[in-house]
Amino acid sequence: MLDHCYSGIYKGFLSDNRIAARLESCLSDLLSSGTAVINQLAKTHTLKTAFYRMLSNTRLDHDDILEGGYRLCSASTNANKHVLCIQDTTEFNYRGIKNKLGELDPNIGPTGNKTIPGFFCHPMLVVNAESSSIQGLSSVIIYNRQWNQKDKRERNYGRLPIQEKESYRWIRSAELSKDRIAETTMMTIIGDRESDIYEEFVVVPDQRTHIL
Repeated sequence: MLDHCYSGIYKGFLSDNRIAARLESCLSDLLSSGTAVINQLAKTHTLKTAFYRMLSNTRLDHDDILEGGYRLCSASTNANKHVLCIQDTTEFNYRGIKNKLGELDPNIGPTGNKTIPGFFCHPMLVVNAESSSIQGLSSVIIYNRQWNQKDKRERNYGRLPIQEKESYRWIRSAELSKDRIAETTMMTIIGDRESDIYEEFVVVPDQRTHIL
């Protein structure tokens, strides 16, 4: 079943079918091995080399990889009457290799601790409300702050449009999920108190979408 999970998901979507086949193989091995470490999930040195070359290929980026996951999630929710869409934010920090990272990298910036480099990830996990089985990810927003970013007072943060605030990720994730989950499925979007945003309660709910 794991070998079949990603079979054909990327074919036709990615411009190179060889990259698509290699990516499907890599993700299948990731699921069956339970690790995301290439050196551990690759069964042979040849596979390890192939996976590293694939990930460094300029014709493949993280959005391409995520798109396959969204397709799987969308397909798996077709038969669901009700799903729970659970969102939260986590950070990936590079405390251990801080001195190896330059501040010019546009994809890396300060994390919760302003001296530690890294980035933030905001996923939406979809769960069947009746069986509690995981259906997949309907949205993943990856972002980072800038080293020279002004503080909230300097930016007059309270007067910025919601679309220019970090908190917009809660709304954006919900909107993307509504587009990717079957229209016949009822959704309950769940977040912690950080997602208690007026604009979210105005924009997101509709006849099939609820917020908790």
